[in-house]
Amino acid sequence: KVVSVEFHQERAEQARSDFARLGLGSRVVVVHGASVCSLPPSPSPATQMARPLAPAVRPQSIAPLGDAAVIVDFSDTVDVAVNAGIQRLARAVRRKKVAWLVDVVPGIGSLALHFDAALLGEVDAARATEALISECLARGLNPIDGPVRRIEVPICYDEAFGLDLRELSELLKMPIPEIGLRHAACNFSVLMMGFAPGHPYLGGLDQKLAVPRRATPR
Repeated sequence: KVVSVEFHQERAEQARSDFARLGLGSRVVVVHGASVCSLPPSPSPATQMARPLAPAVRPQSIAPLGDAAVIVDFSDTVDVAVNAGIQRLARAVRRKKVAWLVDVVPGIGSLALHFDAALLGEVDAARATEALISECLARGLNPIDGPVRRIEVPICYDEAFGLDLRELSELLKMPIPEIGLRHAACNFSVLMMGFAPGHPYLGGLDQKLAVPRRATPR
């Protein structure tokens, strides 16, 4: 994987030194003021989905979600491995094509099953959900064998456009070129879609870049 990150010419030498020290780039060349670095590949979303299912992916609780859905909780923390298992489980549930099931919505650590109450009749929704989930888990969850869509997002790490870069650099005690390189080297996975259209929640950030949310959102 080759990632191109723009820097001013005067930062190139410092960037070369930083990248070599971090072991994140095997070579750095300067072409018209841009540092081009070859990076070790990190696991792709498809590779993450193909990993064995973690034993921790087991229901912790099943509860009503309004009057036409049930939510199954698996984890109260952000765990990429657990989320991958939930994504597999969601696919397995969809493939069952249960008549009363309207929609299956995976979350970061949960799975919501929306149902048609008329088709369920007198059957308790939580118990029906528990039986369905248990059956899918008992059969085992295969790796996701379909294509995983990959999206490459161009990013500029120049301070003129990265309004939080200086503050982030001071907070992390990390030079801005290193922040750019570490961020560009990540392979992010969509853990769930948010409550606004096109708003994904991502996992896979380099933990050295993890910081709390801003006290006041922009």
